[in-house]
Amino acid sequence: MSDVYKQSNFLPCFVSHKSFSDSIISPTLAEAQRGDYLRTIEKHYGQKRYAYKIILSPLHGSFGFSSMTHTKQGDTYYATVGPSYESGEFPELYKETLFQDLVIHEFRHSFCNPLIDKFYSRLEKASALLKPILKFQDEKGYGS
Repeated sequence: MSDVYKQSNFLPCFVSHKSFSDSIISPTLAEAQRGDYLRTIEKHYGQKRYAYKIILSPLHGSFGFSSMTHTKQGDTYYATVGPSYESGEFPELYKETLFQDLVIHEFRHSFCNPLIDKFYSRLEKASALLKPILKFQDEKGYGS
């Protein structure tokens, strides 16, 4: 990442587009502060996580994905979210239901994925129920 940052001369480009970034960040931050998503999720699962980060991706579609990094202090979970398909020329990442749904969905992976991994052998036994779902996901480009 450091090489890409240097070779692409990223900083001047980033600085020159600061007003555009700010116009996306400000309303999204206001929406993020409206609800206590993390407390709701942690209360539901009865567990806490070390850290959460939201990545705003204006070139992304109206969907999200999750990822995580490991550190000695604990795992940090990321929710990457894109704008509403209805945004038009300006990417609106702060549409209330879209933002809430994506953020909650992506952060829930940190709780659900370990359970799925833990009980995967049991889930495989019910694979006849799963096959139509996997086929549908594959047709939509979801992959494995």
